[in-house]
Amino acid sequence: MVAPARHNPSRGAAANALAVALDAFFAGGLVLRLPVPQTVNKYWESNNDGSRRISKKGKAFRIEALACVRNQAFHHRTLTGRIAVRITLFAPDKRLRDLDNLKKALLDACTHAGVWADDSLIDMDHTDRGPVKPRDGYIKLEVVEL
Repeated sequence: MVAPARHNPSRGAAANALAVALDAFFAGGLVLRLPVPQTVNKYWESNNDGSRRISKKGKAFRIEALACVRNQAFHHRTLTGRIAVRITLFAPDKRLRDLDNLKKALLDACTHAGVWADDSLIDMDHTDRGPVKPRDGYIKLEVVEL
């Protein structure tokens, strides 16, 4: 089950008001529960010539994300217009994670899975940290066409 709207008493009123506004903005859009990706530092590895390729762990994440998309959105058509995305990390533990480093692997995997035609279609994105979900960390991805 995907987490509901986030009212967090440890955050200020402005942050909670933003969460409510974002909930309203993304209502009715596509909602997916996806695995937590490796950081971009582990997603890519170097070739001998200095070029980059997706690592074995990165490929495994793409396969897992593809299976999740197919299981949750099998009637979904690939989006080809301008879109907005909201990414919420529900981490499996309390380790510090740079939210920015999680996005590239996630967005590339969603392109590969056919959620959208290309991640260059994303005009707006918002990334947030939800509460820790021990043994069950995941990403909640919300997508709306603009």
